[in-house]
Amino acid sequence: MKKYPHGLNLRAVCAAIDAFEAQQDDVPEAGMIAAFEILLTASGIVQRAEAAEAKLAELVPDEKPADSSDGNDTEAWFDEGWNACRAVILRNIEEAG
Repeated sequence: MKKYPHGLNLRAVCAAIDAFEAQQDDVPEAGMIAAFEILLTASGIVQRAEAAEAKLAELVPDEKPADSSDGNDTEAWFDEGWNACRAVILRNIEEAG
């Protein structure tokens, strides 16, 4: 039996081809999208990407409280920079998802 990449099997590939052929005469893009969705679902790529995204969010460092400074300007600046960097990381994770 032929092996397909990313855990796909012959049944998923055939279903994708059938979905494409069923819609290609009406709207070719719809057939390609239908086939692509079948292949993505069968391969588990979407599920693995969602799991990886959830792990990334767990790695984001905790926010530094605004009042963590003991009056030292350097510590306050560090905390502000820390929180700004954290905000960028979270925004990039959100935009990627």
